[in-house]
Amino acid sequence: MKFRYSRWDGTQKLDDLDAGDVLDALSDDLMNYGDLNAALQRLLRWGSPNMPGLEQLLKQLREQRERELGRYNLDSTVEQL
Repeated sequence: MKFRYSRWDGTQKLDDLDAGDVLDALSDDLMNYGDLNAALQRLLRWGSPNMPGLEQLLKQLREQRERELGRYNLDSTVEQL
């Protein structure tokens, strides 16, 4: 897997983040718990139905890592030594 880093030029595709979705998620949490700071933290960590949170992104990274480790399995090479 190769990555290429470059200066932001506005042409890179990012998932659309809808302000309405964010406000809906925050307002639901705020009405249930009454703590805006905690609502923001939960939204960042767990996301919403239309937006992944950090936990989902971490899960995707772990899965990708496992695929890459499986692809380049070094255990058999070490055992041969």
